[in-house]
Amino acid sequence: MSYSWLPPLLNEIADIAGIDAAIAISNVRGGSRVSIPAKAPDGHWLVDAVGRESADKICEHFRSGYGGAVIDLPVGPKSAANETRKKVDQMIRDGVSADKIAQTMNVHRTTVFRRKAKLSPDENQPDLFD
Repeated sequence: MSYSWLPPLLNEIADIAGIDAAIAISNVRGGSRVSIPAKAPDGHWLVDAVGRESADKICEHFRSGYGGAVIDLPVGPKSAANETRKKVDQMIRDGVSADKIAQTMNVHRTTVFRRKAKLSPDENQPDLFD
């Protein structure tokens, strides 16, 4: 089945483990770079997010030889709005890591880097052209 309203990678996960698993994984870690192990142990974030059966299906799909995979997990149906941008900007100013901001605010880590580039320079930073 195709879920064309989802980003392609989440569509792929939905085909493997079901739409609920795809939405759950994007809600928990969407927007960040994640490691999908060859086999997720009990207590792993993936198992906690989607359950053992779905986690095993996802791990098997992304398994490469005896190892897992590192993927940039897209943001799912939730997305950033104006209030979210303000919170992201504040977290950047507070020195929170891009992956942590992405997980907390459900935005992609690339969005965090773009927001960081758009923020005005720190007033405490000396101007190199004065």
